[in-house]
Amino acid sequence: MRLRSTLPAALVLLALAAGSASGYRFFFADRLAESLEQHVGSRVKVVDELVEIWDYQDVQGYLRFDTRRFRCAVPNHRTEDIALLREIARRRAEGAVEPPLIAIYGTVSREPLWGRVAAGEGAGVASETIVLLADRIERPRRRFFLEGY
Repeated sequence: MRLRSTLPAALVLLALAAGSASGYRFFFADRLAESLEQHVGSRVKVVDELVEIWDYQDVQGYLRFDTRRFRCAVPNHRTEDIALLREIARRRAEGAVEPPLIAIYGTVSREPLWGRVAAGEGAGVASETIVLLADRIERPRRRFFLEGY
């Protein structure tokens, strides 16, 4: 009897430990977009639709892209992630039925990848645009295609 009562608590603790081990907190895209400024500096995981890979890449060291709700960038050394982005963008351009979903693991940041603060850096922040700096990009789990995101 005692084992049955402690089993659910142990499972909850195990799930919390596994979630924090990766260091990324999962958000639904709409909820993260609503509170993005509150999460600057946080490591997040979010699933959203790839909209555009920027043709004009005027920032050294990064590939800039947009999802439906976020401005994003991935370091150029993440070649497999960039290849995945380009493949999904190609399929979208060819009229694929499947939505162009990507799972982004990254940090919410104010990197000046889309321009600096109008008042200058003395205003306290480097950039007015909040960016997701991707550490890793993957295809989301199948359930996101079936249940929504």
